[in-house]
Amino acid sequence: MALTPDESFIMAEKLLNKQKWWTDKLFFAHVMKEWDIGFISCIYVPNNFEQNVMNTFAEMYKIDYRRLNLNVMLSTEVGTGRTLSPVAVRYSGKLEGNIVGPFLAISSTDFEIGTALVKLLELESCCRNMTGKVQTVLGPVNPDTLGVTFTHEHLLHELPLEVFRHPLPGNIPPLQGDPFSIQNIGWVRQYPYCFDINNIYTDESVRKAVIEEMYFFKQLGGGTIVDNGSVGLRAKDQAQFLTSLSKETGIHVVTGTGFYVTFAQPQSVLNMKVEDMAAKMREDLLVGIDGTNVKCGVIGEVGCSWPLADFERKSLVSSAIVQAETGCPVIIHPGRDKKSPEEIFRVFQEAGGKLQKTVMSHLERTLHTKEDLAEFASMGSYCEFDLFGIEVSHYQHNEDIDMPSDAQRVERLYHLIQQGFGDKIVIGHDIHTKHRLMKFGGHGFSHIIANVLPKMRRRGFSENDIKKILIDNPKKWLTFQ
Repeated sequence: MALTPDESFIMAEKLLNKQKWWTDKLFFAHVMKEWDIGFISCIYVPNNFEQNVMNTFAEMYKIDYRRLNLNVMLSTEVGTGRTLSPVAVRYSGKLEGNIVGPFLAISSTDFEIGTALVKLLELESCCRNMTGKVQTVLGPVNPDTLGVTFTHEHLLHELPLEVFRHPLPGNIPPLQGDPFSIQNIGWVRQYPYCFDINNIYTDESVRKAVIEEMYFFKQLGGGTIVDNGSVGLRAKDQAQFLTSLSKETGIHVVTGTGFYVTFAQPQSVLNMKVEDMAAKMREDLLVGIDGTNVKCGVIGEVGCSWPLADFERKSLVSSAIVQAETGCPVIIHPGRDKKSPEEIFRVFQEAGGKLQKTVMSHLERTLHTKEDLAEFASMGSYCEFDLFGIEVSHYQHNEDIDMPSDAQRVERLYHLIQQGFGDKIVIGHDIHTKHRLMKFGGHGFSHIIANVLPKMRRRGFSENDIKKILIDNPKKWLTFQ
C-alpha cells in the first residue's frame, strides 16, 4: 500500500503526538504495527518531525547524527523491499504542501527495524571512533606513526591460478630443474605467468620470504605496507598471517576488503547484490575479517576490467556507498585500457564515492603519455605507480602495452610534480609472484628505498617531494575522515 503525501503527513503528525516510541526506541517498528498495513512504500517526514527523531536518538545514545546523515536511516527501494544504503536514497525532493524530504521507505518484510537501527547506531559509533586514525591489523594507530608507506603490495594472496595463467610460447623449451635457478630465472622474469609454481603465493616458502623481507624493509627505514587483500585475492588465513607478521617484525600492516575482478570470483560471490557486498565490506571494516577481530583499513584493491563487467560495476557502487558511510580509503585496480580509469570514476562518483580518498592503481601500464597522466591527475584522486622493480617491457596481460622501466616511471612522476600534482602521488611494487621476492632472485619490497630513491634524487626530486610520496600522501589517504 503506497501512501499519498497527505496521508504520510497525517501519519507523521499522529506519531509526533504519541509518546510510546520515545521510550522503547522502536519508532519504525511501531509504524508497521500500529497501522497494520502490508507495505509502506514511503514515509515522507516533515523537517521538524525528522529533527525530533534525530534529537531523541542522539540523546539516548550520545551520538552525533550529523556524522552519517541518518535522516535516511533505513531505506528500501520502493516497491521491491530491497534494502538500500543510507547514501543511496538521500532526498526525495520537495513535495506538495509542507512535506519535504529526506524520507524513509520501509517494507513489511524488514520487520526487525529496531535491530537495523541499532546496527546503524553501532556503525556511526565505529566511524566516529576511527575518525582521524588509520586502521591496521593490530588496531587503530595515529597516522603520524606510519612512516614510509607502500600503498600497493601483497604479503599473501590466493588468487585462482587460471586468472593470470598464460601458455608458454612455443619457441621456449620447458624449463629443467628449479625454475628459480640461475639458468631459468631469466625465462621466469620474461614470462612470469606461464609458471604456476611462480604464482602460488601462499606456501610456506613465500611466508618465510615475506617475513624476512619485512625485517629488511624495517632495517632500511620502512614503516607500513598496505596489503591489497580483497575478496578473490584473500587467503583463508590472511588475517592470522598478517597479524602475526606485524607483531613479529614491527611493521604496520593495513589490509583491504572489497572485491577483486570478476574472473577471480566464484558464482556465489558474483550473485551478490549491491547491499550484500556493502554489508560484507562494513563487516570487514568495522567488525573483523572472516570471523576474526582483525579489521580492514581500506577498501581494495577493487578489481575492474575493460570493459567493465556487471559484477565490477556493483563492486564499485557498493565500495562508494561504504566509503561515503565510513570515511575509509579506497584503492582501485583499473582495466588495461586508457579509457578504463575515467569510466570507473564515473560509476564510482555517481554512487557517492570521494575521489580525494581514492587511489587509482597501475597507472604506468594504463596511461602512457605525460599529457594523459596530467589530465587524469586533475580529477583529484591519488595517482599510483606501483610496478617498481619490473624491468621487462613485455607485458603478458596485454601485449599491445610496453611496460615502462623504473627510469621511465621516475620521469613520469617528476612530470606530475612539475605540473603541481606532487601531493597526489603514491607508489609501491605490487609484488604478487615468487620471482619478485628476494629469496627467489627478485628485487623485493625494499627495492624503492634501496634503488629508486637515489635515482629520484639524481633526477631532480627534492627531499620534500620524496617525503610527500612516501609518507605524507599515504598518511593522508589512509586516515579515516
